[in-house]
Formats: sequence, C-alpha cells, structure tokens
Amino acid sequence: MSEVLVQGHLSVDEHIERIEGCLQRTRQSIFDTIVSIKECYEQVGKDVFQTEVSTRLGIHPSTLSRWIQIGNSMLIMDHKESLPPTFSSLYELTRLEKKYVDFYGEKNGTKKLEHLIEGEFIHSTSEKSDIQEYLKGIEDKLKKRKKQQREKDLLSLGGEETDLPTNTTDINTLVESNQKFRTFLIPQIPPELLKGWGTEMVDENDIVDRFPLVDLRYPSVDQTVLCLLGVPMNHIHTGIKVLTSFGFTYRDVYVPTQRKGGLVSYSKEVVFLRGERGPKSIIPERLKSGETEDLLKFLEDVCEGPHLLVFDETYREGWTCLQIQ
Repeated sequence: MSEVLVQGHLSVDEHIERIEGCLQRTRQSIFDTIVSIKECYEQVGKDVFQTEVSTRLGIHPSTLSRWIQIGNSMLIMDHKESLPPTFSSLYELTRLEKKYVDFYGEKNGTKKLEHLIEGEFIHSTSEKSDIQEYLKGIEDKLKKRKKQQREKDLLSLGGEETDLPTNTTDINTLVESNQKFRTFLIPQIPPELLKGWGTEMVDENDIVDRFPLVDLRYPSVDQTVLCLLGVPMNHIHTGIKVLTSFGFTYRDVYVPTQRKGGLVSYSKEVVFLRGERGPKSIIPERLKSGETEDLLKFLEDVCEGPHLLVFDETYREGWTCLQIQ
C-alpha cells in the first residue's frame, strides 16, 4: 500500500533524514564545546578560568574540569565520530581510560580501549550505563590486584617468602608450547568479550578460532577435566556457548544463597557454570563464595592440576595465569 501524506507532513524517510541531521549537528556542537573550553583554559589560566569564567558561564569549576579532561583525551578526540555525543558518556570514558592505563600500563591500556571502540563494543549510541559496566569490570580487577599486593606485603612482614610465581602468559604462548591443564577457572569473562561472543553472528567455532582454550585441555579419557565459569545471570546463554566452545559439557550452575521465600529473580548477579569432560563427575555440594581466592582454594582441594586461571591474576603457587594480549 502506498504511503498517503497529508499536505505539509513529512514522510518517515524525511523525518529520519531530518533527525539524523540534528544528531550530527549535536555531535559537532558537543565537540566544538570541548575544544572551546579547553582553549579558554589554556589561554586565560587556571585562576581566571575557575573564578571569572566559571561564574559568568554559570558552570561549577568541577564540571568545567571534566570538560577539560575529555578534551585532554587523545583517545576520545581521535575517535570522536565513533563515540556517543553526550557529556556524561564521554566523561565516563575518561574514567575508563584512566583505569585501563592503571591496570595495563599506558601503551597497552590505550590499545585495549581502542580495540573496544574499533570493534564497536563502545560506539556512537552507547549509553553511560554501558560504559559503567566496563568501568566496574576493570575496577574489580584493580581491587583484586591491590588485595593480592597487600597479602604479599603482609607475608613479607612476617618473614615468609613473597616472590610467588604468577606465571602470567597469553594463550598463543601456551598453545605453541603444547601445555595442557586439568582444572580451569574463569572468574569472569571481560565485558568486551562477553558482549562480542554473545551476538548471534558469533558461533562456537568463531570463539575457538579467536580464543582456542579447547587446545589447552588434557585428554579426558582417564581423568575428569573441570571448568568453572563466572557469568552474569542475564548472560547465562552466552556462558553456556562459551563453555561448550572451550570443549566442556555444561553440568549445572551455582547461584548466590537465596534469602527470601518463593521464587527470586536473578539478573546481573554472577553465577558459576560447571563444565566437565571425563569418566567421573565431580559434584561439590556448594562453593564458599564467588571470590577468586576462595574458588582457587576449592579447586585445589577437589581437582587435579595443572591449574589454569583465565582473565585474572593470583600469587598462589601452582596456577598459570592467562591474560588477553
């Protein structure tokens, strides 16, 4: 049926074209504002900027400072056409960039963020909450690292050995050296991988090609090989797909303790999928917690090594730590 238009009304295509033009002008306006504020700061100096300029614009100095942080990010300015044109989202990106640099170092941190942008995990329609998910993931990693360092320092004060081998490596090195493992712990899939692997366009074979963890499994003819995989409940379908691509059969799932009667909805809570291969199933009744150190100790008690920790780090002896390169 042909579209009937009332005189003076626009067609759907015309509306779309009009709105897209407005959005493009909004994007340009946002980045023009960033450049203008940054140039003003550089030319008038900090004192005048935080007093007279702030007062006359009616903008708090701390807010103006955030605009400047956005303008100082070469990563943002170099990829502005691919990023969301909103102040709140762009500021969250400056926080994410700082955390990535803190964890991975300046060169690798920036490179990993560029991969997120170029792979369209972070894109022009990403919202503040989307970026905050990545921020939470890297903050959790930083907290774990600091905790491990504190534990290491405490051991040092007690006169115990502190030079524990972390043995951190990448998957290509392990595959090329033909190393095999019987126990796998994946406390959490990095958000950028979880999002990418969860799309319908990516199947199990694609995951194997990009991350061949299956090549690191010991043969399961005589002994059981086990994997624990942490994943948010609302991504459990992706978790099962990833677990299968790594060569494991999904057995069951560990969920947080329920404190209410009846049925309780789980959404973003992290649950742990158990996958196995082999003649004898390992069926522990419960896990103490979802903390990495508790899981490491549990697996040492019930599973044979060698042990592999994926996407995380530990100072515990006997574990190989596998990171993304």
